[in-house]
Amino acid sequence: MKLVISAVVAIGLAIVLALLAMEDPGYVVLAREPYTVRLPLALFVLGLLVAFAILYLLFNFIAGVFRAPKKISQWNKRRNEQNAQVQTMKGYAGLIEGDWTRAEDHLLAKIEHNNAPLMNLLGAAYAAQQQGHLRRRDQYLDEAMEKHPKQATAVKLTQARLQYQSGQISESRDTLESVHRNSPKNVPAVRLLADVYQTLGDWPSMVALLPKLSKLKAFPEDELENRERTALEHHLATPALTQGNTGKVQDTWNTLPSSKRKDPKAVASYAKRLSRSGEGVAAEKLVRKALNRGWDSELANIYGKLETDFVKDQLKLVESWSKKYPEKTELILAKARLLRRGDQPEDAAQWFRQAIAAGAPEEATAELGDLLEAMGEKDAALDCYKQGLKSLCAPDGMTETVAPVSGELVVLEQQGDGMPVVSNS
Repeated sequence: MKLVISAVVAIGLAIVLALLAMEDPGYVVLAREPYTVRLPLALFVLGLLVAFAILYLLFNFIAGVFRAPKKISQWNKRRNEQNAQVQTMKGYAGLIEGDWTRAEDHLLAKIEHNNAPLMNLLGAAYAAQQQGHLRRRDQYLDEAMEKHPKQATAVKLTQARLQYQSGQISESRDTLESVHRNSPKNVPAVRLLADVYQTLGDWPSMVALLPKLSKLKAFPEDELENRERTALEHHLATPALTQGNTGKVQDTWNTLPSSKRKDPKAVASYAKRLSRSGEGVAAEKLVRKALNRGWDSELANIYGKLETDFVKDQLKLVESWSKKYPEKTELILAKARLLRRGDQPEDAAQWFRQAIAAGAPEEATAELGDLLEAMGEKDAALDCYKQGLKSLCAPDGMTETVAPVSGELVVLEQQGDGMPVVSNS
C-alpha cells in the first residue's frame, strides 16, 4: 500500500514538473571559472531526486550490514525457542505414552532455549524415576530448585510425591514437613503428609495433624471421619512406652490434644481400651461426661457394655436419658444389657426384643440368643441364632443409623460411700 501511494505521489510530481517545464522551463546555471554549466530547471530537480534516492538506498544498505548480526541472532533465538517447544511437546507425549527414555531425552533437548524449563526438569525427574534412576532424578530436582528458587514449594511437593511413590517414605515425610512449615495452608502438602503418616504408622503425628486436615477441608467429610477414627484407634492402641511415657493407657490418652480428648470418636476409642483393660469404672465416667456434653449414638451404645459395680445406678441414668431421648435404639439396647448384668434376665430379654425390633445391630440378636440359652430356653435361643445368621447373610442387611441429638444428660454424682447416684445437671 505504501509503495502504491509513493508511486502515485512520484507520478503526480513528475506531471507537475513537466507542465511547469513546458510553460516556463527556466534554467539553472552552475559556474566555476573557467567552466559554466546551464541546465533546465526540471532536469536539475529530477537529478536531485535521483541522487537523494541513491544516497538513501546506500545508507540503508550500510545500516543493514551493521544490523545483520543482531537480526540473525534474533532469528536463531526464535528458531531455537520454537524447536524447544516442539521438544517439550514430544517429551510430554512420551510421558503420557509411558516411553520414559524418549520422554527424558526430548524434555532435556534444547532446554537451554526453553523460556520455562521448570516443567521440563520436573517431567524429566519423573521419567528418570520410572526408569529406576533415582540419583539422576535428584539431580534434575536440584537443578530445578537452583534455577527456580521462587517455585520451591512446587519443586519440593514434586520431590515428596516421587519419594513416596518410590518407597522412600521417611524422606518424603522430611520433605513434606519442610513444605508444611513454610506453607502451612498448602492443601496438597497436608493431604500427602497424612498419607505418609498413615503409611508409616506414625499415629501421634497423624493425630496432631487432624485439626489442620479438618480446618483446611483436605478430604471429603466421610473420608476425613474415617481417617480420624483410624488414627485415634491406632494411637490409643499404641503402647505408651513407645511414646516416651509409662506403659499405661492413661499416658497415651494424655498425649492427645485437649480438643481431641473431647471428641466423641476419641472418647469412644479410649473407653473401649479402658474396658478391655478392666477399667470399666474409669470408662463409665469418661463416657458419662462425654454424653453429658451432647448426644452421641456410639457412646450410648458403648455405655451399656461397660462393667461396673453400680449397675442399678447405670440403669437409672439410662432411664433418665430415655425420657429425654425417647425411642433411641442405643438406649433400649443399653438398658437390656444392664438388666442382664443386674440379674433380671426376663426383663432383659424383653428389652432385647424391643431393641431388635427398633433396628439394633445383629450383635443384639446374638446377645438375646445367649441370654435365652442361659435361661434354659434353647429352642428360642436357636431361633435367635438362625435369625442372626440370616441378617448377616442378607445382601442388603443394613442397620438403622440414628441421627445425633444434642442435649444435656443426667450426671452421676458420688455419694459419701463412693456409690454414684443420679442427679439432674
